Amino acid sequence: MLKYKVRTAFLTKSVLRYCDHCNFSVPDEYDKYRWLEDSDHVRFNVLNDLLLTIERGSGDKFFVFDMFRFLSVEWGDYFLGDLNDAETKAQRIVEYFEVYKSNYSNLNWSLTECATGVTLSNPISQMNHISKYEDLMLFYLARSSMLNCIDDNADVEVMMPFSRDYHIDIVNLSHGVGFDNRCASIFVHKTKEQVQNNERLIVSSSNCNIQTYEMMMAAAHCIPYELLDVNSLSFTIGVSPKTLQRQLKKDNLSLRLIVNNEKTNRAKKILRINDGNVKKTAYDCGYTNPSGLAKSLNRM
Repeated sequence: MLKYKVRTAFLTKSVLRYCDHCNFSVPDEYDKYRWLEDSDHVRFNVLNDLLLTIERGSGDKFFVFDMFRFLSVEWGDYFLGDLNDAETKAQRIVEYFEVYKSNYSNLNWSLTECATGVTLSNPISQMNHISKYEDLMLFYLARSSMLNCIDDNADVEVMMPFSRDYHIDIVNLSHGVGFDNRCASIFVHKTKEQVQNNERLIVSSSNCNIQTYEMMMAAAHCIPYELLDVNSLSFTIGVSPKTLQRQLKKDNLSLRLIVNNEKTNRAKKILRINDGNVKKTAYDCGYTNPSGLAKSLNRM
């Protein structure tokens, strides 16, 4: 079974739009994500690497924090569209987790339940930028799913994995943030009625609906057009071409066909965005002239 962590491209695209709004330039290597649909997937670490680049380039450790606060409104509008009208905050966090895990990401976030509430947690607990940004992401995505009810509500408890000094740039997330926990987590209390009735909110384990093909496409989206081939895609996944093809065969998929389809579809999409300008499309695909793009497409 293919194991490749992905998340919705919408999050990366929203960060890029925010940078454009602030006139903050990001490296050209991230331009390829602008062409994606919001519903597409990318390697999970693309967003973390982008955030690290932004934080280092801005010279302001609060830049990312301010951005997350700003984008939480946009994220809420995007994700809340898939949520039903849950009656309580605990039900809402359960529903959010089920939707996010099913359609938007296959990250190892977990949801557990006890007699008094439910806990959404991120098991990553290393002192690096991945953990730091994932903790922020966990907080703000959950925050937006509960219509900002975290900020001043005693029904919700937020815990961060390390000391206050390490999390200095996110101390002001809310007044109720705790530190030195095993992992980042959000505990949402059940209502008195739910506790008294011993109501169970997690009916069954959430299944991830992100299939092998979508994982492959997420990896392909991270490779520049002119470099995308069987070898580069296999390298990005982390296995040899033969091993990857053997795994794909179980799902009736062809590695070479996946590469060709991605290159063709990406070129067509960029050409459409460029209003049929072949020269600009060739440049956006990494070629110095249109003939290079034409030869690439003709070889498929």
